[in-house]
Amino acid sequence: MSKKAGTPFNTPIADNKFPKKRDEEEDSEEDETTELAREIQRSLTVTSPEEFIKSLTPAVQRRVKALTSLEEQYKKLNAQYEEEIRQLRKKYEEMYKPLYTRRSEIVTGASEPTAEEAPAVEGAEAGDIKGIPEFWLRAMLNNDILSSTITERDQGALKFLQNVAVEDIADNKGFRLVFTFTENEYFDNATLVKSYHLSDEEDDVLDRIEGTPIQWKPKKDLTTITIKKKQRRKGGKETRTVEKQEPCDSFFHFFSPPPPPVEDSADEDMQEDYQNLLEMDLEMGETIKEQVVPLALSYYTGAIERDEDYDEDEEDFDEDEDEDEDEEEEEAPKGKKGGAKGGQPAAQQQECKQQ
Repeated sequence: MSKKAGTPFNTPIADNKFPKKRDEEEDSEEDETTELAREIQRSLTVTSPEEFIKSLTPAVQRRVKALTSLEEQYKKLNAQYEEEIRQLRKKYEEMYKPLYTRRSEIVTGASEPTAEEAPAVEGAEAGDIKGIPEFWLRAMLNNDILSSTITERDQGALKFLQNVAVEDIADNKGFRLVFTFTENEYFDNATLVKSYHLSDEEDDVLDRIEGTPIQWKPKKDLTTITIKKKQRRKGGKETRTVEKQEPCDSFFHFFSPPPPPVEDSADEDMQEDYQNLLEMDLEMGETIKEQVVPLALSYYTGAIERDEDYDEDEEDFDEDEDEDEDEEEEEAPKGKKGGAKGGQPAAQQQECKQQ
């Protein structure tokens, strides 16, 4: 009679010493796990790296000391790398300058292209058009981030923009953007400057932002809109019209960076909001510095395609806003007109964007 193969139901019981050995191994693993958990618990209760290292076993402390040495060597090499990158960037930025200067000469019409730069073609005489009109305006409008800040009113002033240049602040402590304008009907400034200063104590940490105050000509301030309101005198039927200036969306707010909150009265939320505003401002400045200025022609011609997803997101956001406004209007008490968001009548808000 043949023997049956072992199954979970008929397998013979093995010698007791084998399960015992397995149990000893499991107990050992449990001890190690428990010890590791205790190490982690100790690490959570200490208050400094030094105390944490002292809480480790001597063998682990020795290994940590070896890793400390390796990390210090990395930091030295990385600092050397960063310095060489800075010097290399500085070298090439100096080499870029003649190209930017020549570009500006052609854009502004200060000179025509040479035969080496562009072969002569029939009908390419100078004529009445000087340089490349609205070069920088079109370049900025073709950049996703900048175009979202430029209103139709702003475009009238930005048509006079002749050049945008980047300058380093001494000792690699930041950069400034210099916007040069021809004489125009909007403001008296020939240049508007935006400066980003890095901290003296920490590298690559933004310390403050400065902008040129714009000397607006009378009734030409693009950052505000005039609101006319009628007021009735007390106890009478006579009315008078009062004009009031209110803030309006505009690219030119770019030159009025957010003021820091007062230290004595600023809470954590205010500080966090301020830091967020600085980061958004810096993102816009770096976009101009690293994208628009070096690749202005590609933005002008549209060779750099705009991010369609970015535009779709904007449209979705606008639709959501419209829905919110509709809900607000529906919830307005009877007998009162549902005002647009922000307390401004819808017609006035539209005027702010279009004028």
